[in-house]
Amino acid sequence: MSYLVVALPENTILQELQSIRNFFYQNNFRYHNKPCKDMAYITLAKISNNIHNWFIESLEYSLENEKQFMLTNFYTHTQEHVWSRQSQWQEKYPDWCWWFAILFPNNRNLVNISNTIINIAKNHGIDESYDYAHNIASFSTNDISNVNSLNYLANHMSICNHIRLDKMINAKSIFLQKFKHSWIPIDKIAIKDDLWIIIKEIYLK
Repeated sequence: MSYLVVALPENTILQELQSIRNFFYQNNFRYHNKPCKDMAYITLAKISNNIHNWFIESLEYSLENEKQFMLTNFYTHTQEHVWSRQSQWQEKYPDWCWWFAILFPNNRNLVNISNTIINIAKNHGIDESYDYAHNIASFSTNDISNVNSLNYLANHMSICNHIRLDKMINAKSIFLQKFKHSWIPIDKIAIKDDLWIIIKEIYLK
């Protein structure tokens, strides 16, 4: 078991985004339909299974003066999963698969909080953020020698993973039709486990 520390939107917006994600996951935008069990979140850090109350207490203390904020000027983004071209995946993904997400260029608040959390986790010897981000980076390029993997944290929210190439243009159009907001309010930081269970929520002021 490992854990992600994530930023979550305000509940009304969170439910809207989750509804859109479920629509894509269950209406043939992927090669295989299934319920979307996970929520709409932005990953800030990954920590090992050695989580203890003292880490949570340190996290709460570091966030006690953090205020809620708005993410603006975001845009939709699609990118190929380059690994899906490998021969062992051809039966499952015959025309390869892609990733559909929202990117946040004005993400300084997210980056600052992410850096704080990573430093706390490093101090407690439980940080796995670099390996997690490095793995995400490797999904989208075969050469990551000049890539700063940590740039893949605190900058995106996945909307539909393993999406079909022939469905992406339609998916973008549907997302923009269904989600008409120009902002996403972030009001809490949470710790979630591999089974999509939130074990701690910390509300921002």
